[in-house]
Amino acid sequence: MLSRVTPFILRNLRVRNFHVTSKLLNVKEYTDTEEWFIQTPEYTKIGLSKSAIEQLGTLVFIDYTNEPGDIFEKGDEAVSIESVKAVNGLVIPFNCELLENNEVHLDDLDMLNENPECEENSWIIKVKKQE
Repeated sequence: MLSRVTPFILRNLRVRNFHVTSKLLNVKEYTDTEEWFIQTPEYTKIGLSKSAIEQLGTLVFIDYTNEPGDIFEKGDEAVSIESVKAVNGLVIPFNCELLENNEVHLDDLDMLNENPECEENSWIIKVKKQE
């Protein structure tokens, strides 16, 4: 009897595991250098954590020195971020290609300063992860 039930259970487990795995793509993850990122099948958004903003103080300027199509390796600094306390870089957590800079922050940093972890508006760059 167990041999008849086992394939049924395995088929159901595979479906469940696929379902759970697909949901993990939209989970916010954090790096040791205080960035957050959220992966989707098409792209990954990267931003600064609330803790990073608290340590840096009010952000005053973001310098997007790179353009879409640029390639980064893990550990590269993609964006220069200036605050009232210091100038810091956004550290890339994995090898990737830059898809888009969130240029809304060039004119208005209020959203980023007030709610740095808002996935809709507070991301700084959008990238495509490379293997």
